Amino acid sequence: MPGAVHPPRASLVLAVTILACLAERRWEEARRDFNAKMSEGLDARRLADGWARMASLVGGYEGMGEPFAHRVADHTVVEIPLRFEAGEATARVVFDEEGRVAGLWLRP
Repeated sequence: MPGAVHPPRASLVLAVTILACLAERRWEEARRDFNAKMSEGLDARRLADGWARMASLVGGYEGMGEPFAHRVADHTVVEIPLRFEAGEATARVVFDEEGRVAGLWLRP
């Protein structure tokens, strides 16, 4: 795929860990590696609300596919396909230059 890179394995592992924490409703643990801006803007309650919204659209979580990564400017972006009862979604975890989470999106 054009633009795909092989980022540090740690980014892939951390992105998968964050999604596993969300699926297991371990909201605070999911936030552990957020940068300061993310920590201020996305608390545990908002993470729980976002996960609940996703479940309302596509049903209960069933699993994740193979993560892949690419670079966007100074960031490493890890995309993870997610499987739910009634559909699929994609999680996007963005890492800053220090390897901290600078963005997190769930898209049905």
